[in-house]
Parts: sequence; C-alpha cells; structure tokens
Amino acid sequence: MISYGFSGGKGGVGKTTLCAHLGLLWGDDSQEVLLMDADLGLANLDAVLGLVPRAGLGDVTDRKVSLPEACTPGPAGISVLSGSSGHLPLIDITSGEHENLKDEFFKFAGRFDRVLIDLPAGLSGHCQAWLLACDVKILVVTPDPTSLLDAYATAKMIFAKQPEARVGVVVNRAETMSQGREVSSRFQKILGQFLQKPVAAFGVVRESQAVRVALRNRKPVVLSQPTSTFCQELGLVKVALSAENHVGGQVFRLADFRMPEAA
Repeated sequence: MISYGFSGGKGGVGKTTLCAHLGLLWGDDSQEVLLMDADLGLANLDAVLGLVPRAGLGDVTDRKVSLPEACTPGPAGISVLSGSSGHLPLIDITSGEHENLKDEFFKFAGRFDRVLIDLPAGLSGHCQAWLLACDVKILVVTPDPTSLLDAYATAKMIFAKQPEARVGVVVNRAETMSQGREVSSRFQKILGQFLQKPVAAFGVVRESQAVRVALRNRKPVVLSQPTSTFCQELGLVKVALSAENHVGGQVFRLADFRMPEAA
C-alpha cells in the first residue's frame, strides 16, 4: 500500500479535484484504490465524484458503522470514505479519538494498492497528523503567490517533523505549461535555498473549462471528457507518481517527464 496526502495549506487550489481524478485514473488501471476525505467539517470529495455516500467518518466515530461499511463504491471500482459536513461530534473530536480513528483507518487501508487522502486547508493538528502519516506528501499549488507562501509553510512543517519526508509539488490551474514549470522550479529552488530540502516536481495541470463544467454537473472529467487536455496532463502526473518507488525507504528519484507546450 502506498498512501498520498494532498495538501498545500491554501484552500481553493484544486486539491480535491486532483485527488479525485488521480484516484479514478488509477482505478482505471485495475488497481485497488481508496479515496478518503480528511476534512472533518466541510467535506466535499463525494460531490466532486458525483456520489451520494451511504455513510461517512461521522458514522464511524458515532459507532454506527465500521470503516469498511462506511465506504461508498465509486466509478472505476474505487472505494470512497467520505468526511462529514457540519457533523459537530466529528468536528469536536478529541485528540485521543482522532488518533484512534487515524490508526484504525491505516490498518484498514492496508488492503488497497493506493490510498489518496484529501486534506483540508490549513495546518491544524488534525491536518498535520494525517499528512505526516502518508508515505508521499503532495503539495498542490497555483501560480498565486499566496498559494506558494502557504505551501512553503506546509513544507517547512513537514521537514521540521520528518526531515527525510518524501514531498512533491503539482502546479495546478497554470495558464500555460511554461508558467507552470517556472512556478514549480521557483518553488523547488526556494525550498532548496531556505530549507535545504529536495522536493520532486510531479507535473503541471493547466486551467480547464472541462473541470468547471464537470464540477457543476457532478460528473468527473475522467468520465465525461476522458480525452480532454486536463485528463492528459493529469495522466502525466499519475505516470510521475507511479514511476517512483516510495516504499521501504527506497531512493526518491524524479524521472524527466516531457509535457506538451501550449500558449
């Protein structure tokens, strides 16, 4: 099992969209995939996937269902564990209860090939705990300077607590591939200069009208427009992630993936 945490600090950068669609792409590869929404108060991963969950994390912590029972079958054979929206007992969960939930989740997740965790914005204690528990930390950024500042703060926290953490960046909503590559390179250089830590560049995904339409229609782009530029670019991100050996302390390398240029 390989687990990926999608973070970045700032809200609205597209973490949920990328997490959902990467899960679907891996599902299409006949892999056992589990998607989990770690937002304990404002979850929306199920909406991006067009699902109506039969249960969620709130039902697990309320002892109404087990973790396997809380999972909703999704497209491409994936399993989805939804968070909760406005469920006060889950929002107010204690640190001890949260730790037990996290431990129980990762024991259950061991039966899957890939586990993708969509993390909320910010750096709360709960958010940090889920992110640090993941094998690979994916920082989703946009060209917006505030996004880069928040991602830097997130990376700083990660390396302070896990000096050998495996961290990579995906630039989302770039206007052009050139802009996205420049943002990614600049972010890597900043972390190298001030934190003395390497960060892998997992790819660039441009702004897409297909995504906006899909969100309105509650039907993932992978299903509605599988040949779209968005799917092609996200496919390259999947290849970059799949090509790296993240297990058992192996060397964390980045292959040189070529991406099509566009104005």
